[in-house]
Amino acid sequence: MVKLTIDDVKIDFVMNVYESITKQIQQMDLKISILLSWCGVIAAVLGREVAILIAQRQMRYSTIILTVGVVVSLLVSGFYIFQVLKPRKGKIGEKSSFVGLLWSGDILNLGKESRGRIKNYLHALTDITNHKQIYEQFVTSIVLISTIQDSKNRNFLGGLIATVISFSLLVALMAIVEIKLPV
Repeated sequence: MVKLTIDDVKIDFVMNVYESITKQIQQMDLKISILLSWCGVIAAVLGREVAILIAQRQMRYSTIILTVGVVVSLLVSGFYIFQVLKPRKGKIGEKSSFVGLLWSGDILNLGKESRGRIKNYLHALTDITNHKQIYEQFVTSIVLISTIQDSKNRNFLGGLIATVISFSLLVALMAIVEIKLPV
């Protein structure tokens, strides 16, 4: 049986939390890919339905309102998707000794240009001399990633709701076109 020191346990804990958050970010990428696919399908079907409406001369107020509703919902969904995909930097207090070594959002805080970031990254890495400093790096990164992930989750939910609304309106529009309701 291997005896673990408190430092070993702390390192394992921090690494497990960090890996868990990284997996959440990867899952968010998959969800956004699916949402983008749905938006593309909705846009393609909407184009087809509008072409049918124009060919059948069925453009009435109700069909125009539904069409505009689908388009607006898709635009809102696109806005939320952009908010999820937009790179974000965590905000660090000015008095913090944290310089950001663990993830790209942290590394962006190291400088405006990549050359400056590399120099600052290597400098910060060589300045770490004890366990407490590396723990600070991990813990601060975890907190910043969690904050950004929470924001991305809220934006994803907004995009999902807008996509569902656009899909519902599209189904209603398709029903009008298919049944040729006099509206």
